[in-house]
Amino acid sequence: MKAGICGLCKKSGIIKKSHLLPKSAYKQVRDHPSEGGGSPMIVDMARNKFGKTDKQVDAHFLCGNCESVFSKFGEAPVSKIWATHFDFPMLDILNKITPISISTKRKLYKSDQLDGDLARALYYFAVSVVWRAIEWPRTNVGVVSCKGVLNVDQMREVTQFLLGNISVVDDLFIVLDVNTCSEMTGMLSMPARFAADLESLLFDVLGLRFMVFVGPGFPLEIETLRTTYDRNLLVTSSDHSESRFAMQIAKYLNENNIQ
Repeated sequence: MKAGICGLCKKSGIIKKSHLLPKSAYKQVRDHPSEGGGSPMIVDMARNKFGKTDKQVDAHFLCGNCESVFSKFGEAPVSKIWATHFDFPMLDILNKITPISISTKRKLYKSDQLDGDLARALYYFAVSVVWRAIEWPRTNVGVVSCKGVLNVDQMREVTQFLLGNISVVDDLFIVLDVNTCSEMTGMLSMPARFAADLESLLFDVLGLRFMVFVGPGFPLEIETLRTTYDRNLLVTSSDHSESRFAMQIAKYLNENNIQ
């Protein structure tokens, strides 16, 4: 802890060590306990770095009160449903719900099919991670691409949402894609832009892939999803091993002979 100004509420006081992605998630990316629980493999394709490490992405950034708010409304409830070495509660929840649409690659669910508190927590968590990535005080963690995704007015609205002053951020549309491939649920990926032709960010937390689209000028296909299903949060499920992201990782691992 050290004295400073909180990155969110801007109050002076004791600043705690904050994590870009939840601290409690890191233990789930270690090797399975039956395999000794060894350090996880980190792969940074942008900087061509890889290796086993216990290092976590953290910085002195938030006051204790804002840390508690982030935990209460986002991280704590989401940590109960992400994948662990032993189960995947969020996938279990979806498996008990009838999808509103089924295609060859994914199933779609409306957010109001979930418990209301859970849907709000997933939305809050996604917004909080996006905000952290944009405002993160260090520049050496691979989230530089997130800078500028939201404009000044949108960042002001996001801040008001995180502080509990408004109920939703109008210019954000979040798609949560739940991984159905059990071999690929033990992964974290830092927020980064994922589409060159629109403002959007993607990050993974233990089987939960969050895709955050920024308006107000959404592409037609995104606006169609918003008007047809939900203007703020849509939930899907798919096999992430078949995604373009997974193929990029597999190619990089193969080219660098990483086991």
